[in-house]
Amino acid sequence: MKILLTKIRLDGGTQPRKELDETLVQHYTEEILEGQAFPPVDLYFDGKHYWLSDGFHRWHAHKRAGHKDITSNVIEGTKRDAFIASLKANAQHGKARTPEERRYVVQLALEDIELGDLSDTQIAQICLVSNMTVGRVRKAIGLKKETSVGKDGKRRNTSKIGRKVTTLPEPQFEDEDKLTELATEITAVSEENTKLKDMLAVRSLPVSEEARAEVKETIESLREQVRELEVKLKSMTQSRDEFMSKNAEMLKQITYWKRRAEKAA
Repeated sequence: MKILLTKIRLDGGTQPRKELDETLVQHYTEEILEGQAFPPVDLYFDGKHYWLSDGFHRWHAHKRAGHKDITSNVIEGTKRDAFIASLKANAQHGKARTPEERRYVVQLALEDIELGDLSDTQIAQICLVSNMTVGRVRKAIGLKKETSVGKDGKRRNTSKIGRKVTTLPEPQFEDEDKLTELATEITAVSEENTKLKDMLAVRSLPVSEEARAEVKETIESLREQVRELEVKLKSMTQSRDEFMSKNAEMLKQITYWKRRAEKAA
């Protein structure tokens, strides 16, 4: 459904990024002006206000393009619900979260009065990150047991210099968590490196700015097609592997029962 941009609240602390990517907003704006359709933004409606939880770049792009409304996925819920939902925004779509942005949403969760009491595994599931990321952030911000809660619902460290405090034990990580975190960070760095190479290559072309813009747009489109094909290939490979595994298991069972039948005969 369409919701007026002016009715959508952006001031509820539900922005999962520290800042907007102006380049991305401009890119989205140009695509909107060219007639490109975008996925709906996620809104939580509490009966009075629409709280934006996912789609800040799209909201700003629609406003910049002169649109009065935006296609929205409206969910019944409070500003609190929108905040919790925002912690996993862009984990599986849109502009990929950088390692810093993933750590940022984890910190928001850890400093929350309710979420901060959850286990690393539970917070990891809410933020769609690895357990190791949560543990590393918890250790980095040095959460201590002696804390108070501010009016905004966030934890405040009240320990004084010289006072003995008890810190949480250093988290233990499984090898799988470490590999997942490392793979995620490598992928993010690789994507940023590719974008930088593309940008430098386009700028070095001895053509007009208009031609460079067209080349840049073509490259971005091809990159997106490659990513979509890689996702499809991964899905097909997993399906093939599952089929082969089940087929091998069936062959084992057939062989087993065939031997049992021969012995019984």
